[in-house]
Amino acid sequence: FGSSVIFLVIIGFKISNSSIFFSKIVKAICFIEQAQTNSIRKLSPIEALPRLLEQTMRRAGEAKTSRLLELLDILLTTTPIYLLSCLPNEQAAILAHDTMNKQTEG
Repeated sequence: FGSSVIFLVIIGFKISNSSIFFSKIVKAICFIEQAQTNSIRKLSPIEALPRLLEQTMRRAGEAKTSRLLELLDILLTTTPIYLLSCLPNEQAAILAHDTMNKQTEG
């Protein structure tokens, strides 16, 4: 991909009003797991890859799998990926929001 600038974009419809189209640049991804305390940490690409594969790999032909791996390579090298270990509470959401916003600004 050389020196090209690449932005990953999520595109969809708002659930509450499906007539409104939106697209946003993906600034970070966060995986969530239940824990006894709230904590968040940035994952290395090696740590993130199995989690991404678990969420994206489906039975597909060789061409689709090859393209998916290309996209995951871009994602892993351009987008911070986090693991939020947490209780189901508001403080966990605030921790994730504040941490990811602080580290993706600028």
